[in-house]
Amino acid sequence: MNRRGLVLGAALVGLGALAGAGGLGGQPEAGKPAALPLDRLAFLEGTWAGPMGDAWVEETWSRPRGDSIIGMFRWQRGDGTTTLWELLAIRDEDRGPALRLRHHGADFAPWKSEADGVPTLRATAIEPSRVLFTNEGPTGGIASCEYHSPTPDRLLITVTFPEGGQPPLKFDLARRPAR
Repeated sequence: MNRRGLVLGAALVGLGALAGAGGLGGQPEAGKPAALPLDRLAFLEGTWAGPMGDAWVEETWSRPRGDSIIGMFRWQRGDGTTTLWELLAIRDEDRGPALRLRHHGADFAPWKSEADGVPTLRATAIEPSRVLFTNEGPTGGIASCEYHSPTPDRLLITVTFPEGGQPPLKFDLARRPAR
C-alpha cells in the first residue's frame, strides 16, 4: 500500500473512532468527568510475566483509551525460543466489554483452528481488580478467561476450556517495569 493509502486508511479509522465515541451514554455529574466503561479494567495495564513450568510467559496490556484496550501475550521455552504469540483486544460494546484473541505460531502464522473466526468472550462479572470473560459460542475452544489482580503487583489468569477439554491453564504473573 502506498503512503496515500496509509494516510487515507488512518483517517478513516480516526473518523470511525470519533463516530463511535458518542456511544458511551450517560451524563457526568456536574464538575466530574464521565468515567469510561473500560476504566474498570485499568488494573490490567502494564507488563506481567513469570514462569510456567520450564517456560516463560509474558502478557502486556495498554491503558484503556476510548472504547478499547490492546494486549499481547508470548510463551517462550526455557531457552528463550518463542513458541506462541497472542494478540488480544478488549472493546466496549453495546453489551459491555468483549475480549477477542488470536493465536499465532512461532512463525506468526495464525492457528488454523481459528481460521473460521476468533472467540468473543463477554465480561460476565466485573469487580474491582477482577474480570471474568465467558465465551458466547463454540468458536476458539476457550470457555472462559478470568483476570484477577489480588495485589497491584500480581496478576492471576485462569483460562478454562469446554467440558471434556484440557484442564484449566493457570498463570501467576508479577508486574514488570517498563523497559
